[in-house]
Amino acid sequence: MRLLPSLLTALAVLAPATAAQAAENPGRALERAFDRPLLEDVRSRLGSGRPETLAWGGYLAGEHGLAELVPELREALGRQVVTGDDLRARCARVAMVDACVRLDADLPDALLTALDQDVVLRPALLLLVARRPAGRKHILLRWLRREHRDRREQGLFHATGHLLALDPDPAFVAFLLDHLRLEADLDVVDLEEPGFRSSTGGGTAALGFKPPRLPEGLPPLAVWRFTSLPRPGDVLAVVPGRGDGAMLHLTREICDDRLREPTTRPFPHRPDDLLVWLERAASRPGSWTRMNSRLDCYEYQRIDLLKGTFDEQIARHVQRWRDGYAVLLERLGERGLLAGDPPGLERILRVSLRDARSDRIGPLPPLHWPDDAPAVATWGPSSTR
Repeated sequence: MRLLPSLLTALAVLAPATAAQAAENPGRALERAFDRPLLEDVRSRLGSGRPETLAWGGYLAGEHGLAELVPELREALGRQVVTGDDLRARCARVAMVDACVRLDADLPDALLTALDQDVVLRPALLLLVARRPAGRKHILLRWLRREHRDRREQGLFHATGHLLALDPDPAFVAFLLDHLRLEADLDVVDLEEPGFRSSTGGGTAALGFKPPRLPEGLPPLAVWRFTSLPRPGDVLAVVPGRGDGAMLHLTREICDDRLREPTTRPFPHRPDDLLVWLERAASRPGSWTRMNSRLDCYEYQRIDLLKGTFDEQIARHVQRWRDGYAVLLERLGERGLLAGDPPGLERILRVSLRDARSDRIGPLPPLHWPDDAPAVATWGPSSTR
């Protein structure tokens, strides 16, 4: 499969300098030739059935750049996925997956899927898939569906969606169209000066849950996490973020005395993420830019009765939404990214109409939607229908 230049660029920045690459240095190879006992010791540890020994095997393999032991790492991970359910086994998997990242190992799809059940491992697994995405779009799409549903880790959601948008396929576009929602609030006013509206958003604080302490006898454990504010000295891998030019960073963090999971506070759905990816998918292949459909996932407009008739202004807004959505679908169709009939505008657009007139004596003018206007419209509590 031929990868797009932009995707190749993304993968180039995704891959950090690994110990495996350092091993290609002739001096490093000569150094290890005199250190065969270390290689055999680590190989023996990876063949063990004890989680603590496996964790040390993974740690030493990554720390010393023992790329020759990648097959043993894969085999050990496969055994632990099947047999290991306690905290010690989980720590062993963390150590071995970190070694796979540092050694630039390629894990089979079945093993990636099994390991993905552990939320702590997901950023590292995404990094492994992003380095070799060919033939793995179905895995990325499955992860995107899960993150969209569970809303657990925003960085993982953004990074997965952006990687798919770099080289989109009809299944990805169908998912985006199926979940795309546009909202418009229309205030009917009769004043010359613009009104003022503000909104505040709040979140629920995460519960103060402390993970259990790490067992004794383990090596230093490192996990990969998403961050938007890298610190000096961080080991970074970079993936493109949701906006043009935005970047997300994966940083390698050494655990303290606990194995901490990502925050349990759900992040809010941002429909504009889906629209950004749709517009990028509709752009020419290999482009980092995205088309401008002139659609907004949320917009606030004023219907000023002193500046035109009610029906004229409503029709103008509806025409703009209809034209923008039609252009988006046309571009996606030209790229062969539409599978089946896409949802109609009436399904993705929700319009709210509020009576904000200074003098509410008498009802609002009757609303005559164009025939192909969105069917979903609500009215504010102070208006009459």
